[in-house]
Amino acid sequence: MDNPLKRPILEILKNSDGVLKEYQLHRLLGGEAFSHFIAGCSDELALFRKHFLVMNALYELHEELLAQKLYLQISALEIKLHKLETLPSYLQPGKTLDVEHTFAKLSRYYRDWQYFNKTNDADVDALLKGFWNTYLVCEEKTEALACLQLDNNAKWDDIQQQYRHLCQQHHPDKGGDALYFIEIRQAYDNLKSVYKHAPNQT
Repeated sequence: MDNPLKRPILEILKNSDGVLKEYQLHRLLGGEAFSHFIAGCSDELALFRKHFLVMNALYELHEELLAQKLYLQISALEIKLHKLETLPSYLQPGKTLDVEHTFAKLSRYYRDWQYFNKTNDADVDALLKGFWNTYLVCEEKTEALACLQLDNNAKWDDIQQQYRHLCQQHHPDKGGDALYFIEIRQAYDNLKSVYKHAPNQT
């Protein structure tokens, strides 16, 4: 099945000079872009289908853009088109295997239309109660830990210690990279939210 959102999303990405969040893509695309796919659906199923359509388009575009030496960073909270030569270190191919594994897993899921076609209200209810949120949190957590040069087994104390170390090392006032410093702070903020809702990981 060809996703009609691919080209409009690509145009939005090319005209964006910063990071986009998924909800911003939904707003920029407009309700009409989804209307054919969500007619007669409950609110919950419509939300799932809209999310799936956007993510399917993004993962399909990722594969296409690599041939043009562009890398599409994809997560619900951070969607950005990078030139391969300016790719942040934590996204470099081969540098962070946990990120690559999670990315490949998500790509397989969102590029398989059977999940879109067969998912019903009961499935969405089950996803919302557990798997769905865990899946997205896992993605955000893995990317943020990789940015801080930590693996998925890191405890909260490890994260705080590494965050302080990286901030001292990369602070712009000490000659550090300002963009990487911002990425470090964003990763730490994301992890604070994840670990706050998962106290067993502390």
